[in-house]
Amino acid sequence: MIENERVTARNLQEAVEEAGARACAGRPTVLAVQDTTDLLFKRAYRTEGLGYINGYKTPGLLAHSTLAVGEDAEPGHLGPPRGRTRPEAVA
Repeated sequence: MIENERVTARNLQEAVEEAGARACAGRPTVLAVQDTTDLLFKRAYRTEGLGYINGYKTPGLLAHSTLAVGEDAEPGHLGPPRGRTRPEAVA
């Protein structure tokens, strides 16, 4: 699947979002439990695509995830993780 040029990150994200909407449909209340986690790569200063975390000193990513939970405490859907980076370190 990874080598299939028709499969993109956006395609996968849309599929997860659509499945989540179906799983939550019809529920009177849905709680969106969220978490942001720092992924630190302390020795990856030459790795492209990473931002900086921890006071803009450590290369890494922020991963944000959301779990949709119904009133019955039954998980309805795990949303697509979102990643983001911060700008380069300030000199």
